[in-house]
Amino acid sequence: MQQNGLDKPFAGTCAKKTPITQIDEYFRIGNYTTSLHIIDGNGSAKYLSSTIDAVYSDGAPDSPPDIADRILKKEQEMEAARRSGNSKVWDGIGVGIKEYHILRSDDEKHLKMAIQLYKSRYAAFQATVIEIGSEDRANPNSIYQKHLSKHEPQNVIPYLARNVGIVAVVITKDDWVILCKRGEMSAVRKGEYDASVVEGIEPIKDADSTNMRQRINIFQSIARGCSEELGFTPSFDEINILGFGVDMRFYQYNFICTIHSRLTLDDIKSDRNGTAIDKWETRLFTLKYGIDEVLEFINENKMWAFAMAALYWALLEKHLPIAVEARAKQIVVRSDNYVP
Repeated sequence: MQQNGLDKPFAGTCAKKTPITQIDEYFRIGNYTTSLHIIDGNGSAKYLSSTIDAVYSDGAPDSPPDIADRILKKEQEMEAARRSGNSKVWDGIGVGIKEYHILRSDDEKHLKMAIQLYKSRYAAFQATVIEIGSEDRANPNSIYQKHLSKHEPQNVIPYLARNVGIVAVVITKDDWVILCKRGEMSAVRKGEYDASVVEGIEPIKDADSTNMRQRINIFQSIARGCSEELGFTPSFDEINILGFGVDMRFYQYNFICTIHSRLTLDDIKSDRNGTAIDKWETRLFTLKYGIDEVLEFINENKMWAFAMAALYWALLEKHLPIAVEARAKQIVVRSDNYVP
C-alpha cells in the first residue's frame, strides 16, 4: 500500500519520530470543515529545501480499464481540437505521485518528506482530477464511487494523483495579502477566488540542478509560478512551505505555502503588468493582513479549500494562534461544510 508513514522511507532518509504533530485530518477553520485533508503540517512547522526529497521517473503507473479509457478519450479529444486549429488546447507535462513518506528532520524541528513522482500529461489530469471535481458522485459509474468513496485520504492512489502542485499566498512588505480571481477561461473553478499563486510542478523547469538524479526542487516550482503569474521571483528565504494535503473534492495533492515578499504591493502590481506571462488567467485582489479582514473574506467568498488553508496559515504566522482560532469560531459560519 502506498501511504504516508514513518516505517519505510526511501534509502538515505531518516525516519525519526518527533514532537511535531502529524495532523492527518480534514482542515477546519472555526467550526467549518473543508474538503482538504491535511496529510502533514500545522501552519507552524516548515519544510526546508533540504527536507523535501522529490524524485521522478518517466513511466506512469498502470490505470484500471475505466480510467485508462477516460484518459485515452481525453487525449483523442485534445488531439482533434488541435488539428481543428484550436490554439488554446495544451497537453503539458506535470507530475503525479507514486508514493510518499512523512518524516522529520534530524533536529526534530522541521517537516520532512520523501516523495516519488512520475511524469503525467495534462490530458490525464483533465480526465481524472477535473472530472472528479465536476462529476455526479451519486452516479455508480463515477470515478468517486468506483475508486474513492471508501478510500482513506492519506493512502495515495497513483493513477488518480495527477498534476501535483503548489498553492501559495503572497504577503507584501506593506502588509497586503494578494489573491486572485479565476477567469471564465479557466479549466476549473471558473470565477472563484484563489490564492496568489497556484502552479503545477513541472519536472523539467523545476529540476534541481545541483543533483544528477531526476530530482525536483519544490521551492523552484513556487518561485517559477510566482514569476509567471505575478511577475516577480521570490528568493527561497521568502518562501515558507507549511504543509501538504489532498483536496478530496478533486482528489488533488498540493503543497501549501506562503511567500513573505520584500516588495510592496505597488512594486508587485508594476511587475505583474510588465513581465507576468500568465496574468491573463486571473485578476488580482488584495486584503489587509488582519485577522478579521482575512476571516471575513474566507467566510463570504467562494474559493477552494487549499486557498482557505493558505490564507488561514498566513494569519498564524503573524498573529497569536489562540486569537485567530477564537475569531474564526465567531466569523467563519459558512454552512457548506464538506461531508466525506
